[in-house]
Amino acid sequence: MTLPDEELNALKRTRELLRFLLQSNLTTIRKEARSIKERAGRCLKHYPWDLYLDKMWEGRIKEHNRSIRGEE
Repeated sequence: MTLPDEELNALKRTRELLRFLLQSNLTTIRKEARSIKERAGRCLKHYPWDLYLDKMWEGRIKEHNRSIRGEE
């Protein structure tokens, strides 16, 4: 069972991996392909399922709508 903090860490690690890929050139990516693949696997191990992402998104939308209306 994946805990909420593990899911959050997985999201953060995934963002870091994507930033690394964007900042790297193809030569670096080719040289580190095995390491990148292992990092991707660790990111996905506790990555939230679509169901949980949908629920989080719905909560964010409700929170946003309340803030627009000035509700606390």
